[in-house]
Amino acid sequence: MESIVQTRFVNDYFNTEENIKGVKELYSSIIAKAIEFGIWDESIKAIVVTDDFTNEVEKQAVVWNIKTYLSKEKEYSVASKVLFNHKLESPEYHIFFHFQNFYNDSFPHIQIVIGQILNVLANKIIPNEIRQYKLKYQPSTLEEFIKVASTDWCKAVYSRDYLSKLLITPIPPMNHNSFLIAFKRKLKRYLYDHNSDKFDKQQRLDNFWHSYFESLNILFLRVVENANCESALKIKDDEPSKELIYNVVYEIGELTKKCLEQEQYDVTPLEESIKKFSAHFEVFLEDESDHKFRITLTKDPKDYFIDEIVETEPRIICFMDILGFSELINEYDTDITSTVLQDIQESFALAKTQLLENKNLGNKEALRHMKYQTFSDNICISIPYFDNEHDFLTNFNLLSVYVRGFQLIMMSKAIFMRGGISTGSYYADNNIIFSKGLVNAYHLESKKAIYPRVIIDNSIMEKIFSYREEKVKSFGLDTSIILDWENVAFLNPFGLGNSSVKQLESVFNSLNFEEDEPLSKLMSSFTKTIGDMTIGLLKNVSSQEKAGLVSIKDKIIENIYRHQKNENIVSKYLWLLEFIKWFESDETGKLKFQFLTERINKQENK
Repeated sequence: MESIVQTRFVNDYFNTEENIKGVKELYSSIIAKAIEFGIWDESIKAIVVTDDFTNEVEKQAVVWNIKTYLSKEKEYSVASKVLFNHKLESPEYHIFFHFQNFYNDSFPHIQIVIGQILNVLANKIIPNEIRQYKLKYQPSTLEEFIKVASTDWCKAVYSRDYLSKLLITPIPPMNHNSFLIAFKRKLKRYLYDHNSDKFDKQQRLDNFWHSYFESLNILFLRVVENANCESALKIKDDEPSKELIYNVVYEIGELTKKCLEQEQYDVTPLEESIKKFSAHFEVFLEDESDHKFRITLTKDPKDYFIDEIVETEPRIICFMDILGFSELINEYDTDITSTVLQDIQESFALAKTQLLENKNLGNKEALRHMKYQTFSDNICISIPYFDNEHDFLTNFNLLSVYVRGFQLIMMSKAIFMRGGISTGSYYADNNIIFSKGLVNAYHLESKKAIYPRVIIDNSIMEKIFSYREEKVKSFGLDTSIILDWENVAFLNPFGLGNSSVKQLESVFNSLNFEEDEPLSKLMSSFTKTIGDMTIGLLKNVSSQEKAGLVSIKDKIIENIYRHQKNENIVSKYLWLLEFIKWFESDETGKLKFQFLTERINKQENK
């Protein structure tokens, strides 16, 4: 049997006679044990132990012209992989094992190897006409998918039960809840992708179909593999889908019994249990015809699993901090008459109340997706988005309006802020913020913003430039985004009263949705409520903007005189004063800026 055991090393450190000998002795002894148990299958032509696991699996898949998948979930890392040449008349199997586990004393070598040998043997309980479905890469109906996936599920039940009879110490089972959480995380991501505009509608549906059923396959495969566990590891009692999950597992067990008894391979009960499980997550599986598949979604994906799972989601994120915060603290500590602490406290409270908690602006529940957090001298405001033109522009516009209003409130209190807006993954609760998007926004604020402004990531600007001009203008972004002489884009904190109210009113009054789609109706209602709140906010904040601008300029000049010996600080306030001059069309201004609309027009004329 030593000829069946192969070692393939790419790292010279592992490629030693001692390692090669040790591997052959261990795996040959396990093969001998399998022969003793009467479970060895002659169609197993190679057992490969390698330090280049992924590449070796993929190379063999290319040789046999088959597709393969390696799970990358951290909680269930792949230690071995069985490949089949997809020839029922002359089957060959290669089993691959990762060498990294060879010196791990706690690794259950014999259980894993015997389990994979049983997995090969289990193919004999599946009727050949059903195994033919397994060779199809793209099932076209729900029934076909069930037939494909159930072969793996039934084989797992068979191998698990057989293994428990052969071995005194079975593989320690894993927690079923971790598999369900992984399924929920993936489902939410698939739903976000389904609402992007990267592909056409049919392609997005096809992508969702394949991703969703791949995750279903993995969920139930892991649960049945680990079914022999104590109650503490099973799905928690307060999980609403618990009964539905174990109903599917029960039907998998019943189907396995039919295989062993050579009864008709009827997947109808299993199919119905999977439909009910999916319907719980508002993913309704329906067959339109024998060759067409349909998935009906009735829920806004942004509402999935809120406060239920710890997971990031794509968000637009603004990070801002107060300029000269250390100096403000020193001033407060040394000047008993200073009111700076009270000014900061009042400004943050006013901004939070007017921007996110004002009950007079409409239904507060409509802003449930926006998150607002402060820490020290920083503020983080974020909102989720789908990667499509309408949703991205709607949510970017909403965020930018609030940030502009926040800047204006702060400047009216002589508190000047700098920030950055970016996109990326985001998760936050009362204790932590875990976000690539926040890191991006912080980098913009700390490295590139420099002056009292909130700059916009180039990746966002690339999106905006790729969208239709009339759509961008309809949201007022052509005048609320400014570019400097270095093409750095930032938000215009002024001009809210002159343009934004009118633009927002026209946008929210002219929204068109497909009324026959339940999700469109829901989004229409949600977006309209957001619009009413935003318009109310702008009217409230900007009614005294013109007079307030004079006061803001006075405060800027005060800061210039106060810091006249510090050129670095003075340059920041001079920049803001120059920007206001440009905004007011003051010809004495020395710096030049341009509205986004001017850049759009230039691109059109090229």
